[in-house]
Amino acid sequence: MKKSMLITLITIYVLALGIGLSIGKLYARNRFNNAMAEQINDVNKRDNKMQEIPNKNVDLIDKNKQENDSIKKENEIPKSEEKDKLIQQKEQTKAVDSQKTTEAELINKKRTIGFYKSKGKKVAYLTFDDGPSKDVTPKVLDILKENDIKATFFVLGSMAKANPELLKKIYEDGHAIANHSYSHSYKKIYSSEEAMIKEIKDTESIIKSILGDEYDNRFFRFPGGSGGRPIEIKEAIVKNGYTYIDWNCLTGDAEGKMMSAEGQYERFLQTSKNKNSLVILMHDGRGKHTTPDVLKKVIEHLKNRGYQFEVIK
Repeated sequence: MKKSMLITLITIYVLALGIGLSIGKLYARNRFNNAMAEQINDVNKRDNKMQEIPNKNVDLIDKNKQENDSIKKENEIPKSEEKDKLIQQKEQTKAVDSQKTTEAELINKKRTIGFYKSKGKKVAYLTFDDGPSKDVTPKVLDILKENDIKATFFVLGSMAKANPELLKKIYEDGHAIANHSYSHSYKKIYSSEEAMIKEIKDTESIIKSILGDEYDNRFFRFPGGSGGRPIEIKEAIVKNGYTYIDWNCLTGDAEGKMMSAEGQYERFLQTSKNKNSLVILMHDGRGKHTTPDVLKKVIEHLKNRGYQFEVIK
């Protein structure tokens, strides 16, 4: 009997507990649903409010952007003007440089144009650079004497100083002696206007010390030619009373690896074609052993075509 009552009480307790839990869950669920409904209503209210009231932050961002764009635009104006000013300055500089180039080269061109353009006659100017040298110059002088031809020797001051007797021989044979710098060192010569003029004047002083003060030849040849040389150096040369002259024909005896005598003669034929006036570049410096052989053929070719031989002075 007691056992049966105990079982009944336990059963009633379990049922009561289950009912209580169910009621609690239902209550909690209702509270959760109510809370969610309230949150949704709050969100809807905020959305409506956002639509009704302008967003001050957005307006502030737009305002700041407009101010920044305005400042940027203001800053761009002087930059643009500055750029235009720089371009104008560059153009003015180019114009000045062009005038300088024209002025220096026009003066020099007037002094040398006659050597490149003869009027109605064929003229050849045989010129020899980098001497005098003991192994080449005497042979060149012998060939010129045999053909009764006068030439122009653009001598180096250093070589004239080392071979004064050869310089005298050139002069006594009636050839013209012109200036080709003292050292032939590009690094020294083209470092400045002052360096160039010093090289020229040092060479002139050496020549006069050997030949006497009566020597007077103001022609100069740039080592490597005048093409592409600084206009300031060209101006300095002209300003100091010198005239620079290049060539319009050559044998190529100083072009890289030594060409054969046949190759040099072909080079001469190519560069002398269809020209009435020829300023011919050759070399009598040390080691130019093919020069005498080529010279013989050059002279023969020119004589056969009626060229007269003159000197630059």
